[in-house]
Amino acid sequence: MDAISFVLGVDTKALRGANLLDLVHKNAVATPGKRSVRAFVEVVMNVGPDKQVVFRRSILSNNTSEYRFNNEVVTVAEYEAELQKLNILARARNCLVFQVSFTSNSIATFYN
Repeated sequence: MDAISFVLGVDTKALRGANLLDLVHKNAVATPGKRSVRAFVEVVMNVGPDKQVVFRRSILSNNTSEYRFNNEVVTVAEYEAELQKLNILARARNCLVFQVSFTSNSIATFYN
């Protein structure tokens, strides 16, 4: 869920970490306690009979995101605009159910 949310442009605060680097798996084999330098999620969508679009969001070692659309670096605004062309509105949060919402609802139901 975090990976899909991340690549669809959901804000980091809605994911399971205080900052972007919290989302990167610690590679204990290479160097214990150190994180990978870079991580990314990529989604390839078929938007026509012979047409695909590729969305890629990366976490860089300086705790920032890099957005790519069809392998070109774009701004956040351009990335979101391309998602909106496909009717994906990540900021609306209407197509994803976050674990924190599910957990808090289930706890409230249990106590009621």
